[in-house]
Amino acid sequence: MTSDESGASLVLDIDARSEQGRQRWRLTLDRALADLTDEQASLESAALIVRANVEEWWHLKDVEPHTGRMAVLVEG
Repeated sequence: MTSDESGASLVLDIDARSEQGRQRWRLTLDRALADLTDEQASLESAALIVRANVEEWWHLKDVEPHTGRMAVLVEG
């Protein structure tokens, strides 16, 4: 995780296989876990939120410019 003035960010390296072959992406989720309070923050809840964010990014990265800018192609 990284942190700046706007809060914490989660940076993930993602290996994916697509029609173009193997790809490695670096995805930054700004404030992905900000909605969890300390009382709610279970590992299972955090994992579900991260997974939902990754899936949303993957499906929208090629059609929504803002979503596409959340990650950079590192390899592939």
